[in-house]
Amino acid sequence: MTAFDLSIPFGLGLMSSLHCAQMCGPIVLAYSLPLRGTRRSGVWAHLSYNSGRLITYGLMGALAGAVGGRLAGFQRAATIAVGPPC
Repeated sequence: MTAFDLSIPFGLGLMSSLHCAQMCGPIVLAYSLPLRGTRRSGVWAHLSYNSGRLITYGLMGALAGAVGGRLAGFQRAATIAVGPPC
């Protein structure tokens, strides 16, 4: 792997971190600022936020995989119906 090959995923990761800073950052600030000075409550707030986030992303990924699996079957049937490519 060359340095250029590694620069592409690095650049994409750097650009996608802007999404986190602009969207997730204010959400975390909104629920954590009122909890200042209470360490135990802050830990539980962060754990519940991140657990909900991970569960939601997991369910959305499973749904996307199920839809993609169904579309793959449709694509296979459509290919057979239309005929092989020349």
